[in-house]
Amino acid sequence: MIINLMPHVLVIRSQGAAEVVVQSSGVARCTSITTPAGSHPAGNVDVALTHVGYGPVEGLPEPALGVLYVVSALVRMAVPHRHDVASPGELVRDGNGAVIGCQNLIVNG
Repeated sequence: MIINLMPHVLVIRSQGAAEVVVQSSGVARCTSITTPAGSHPAGNVDVALTHVGYGPVEGLPEPALGVLYVVSALVRMAVPHRHDVASPGELVRDGNGAVIGCQNLIVNG
């Protein structure tokens, strides 16, 4: 079973296989901590700069037998010990360049 924990529909379009569509079942996210980092001049305006650090993951259930959780790449990389999470792999685009799906899923080693 695949559970989509991204805020949008997941479409997997493997070559030679039928399309798999998985609706969102919630969202797993990394908490973030933002701190000021000064500014940078841009013409007559100073643009604020920040540092962002990422903390614990929220919204990712405990492992369940036979379940693969699809999350963002950031969330997947934040839990390298979890082998039950994946993120979208090679993207599929339409004629205008808009993303319409992925060809595969990336899992932790």
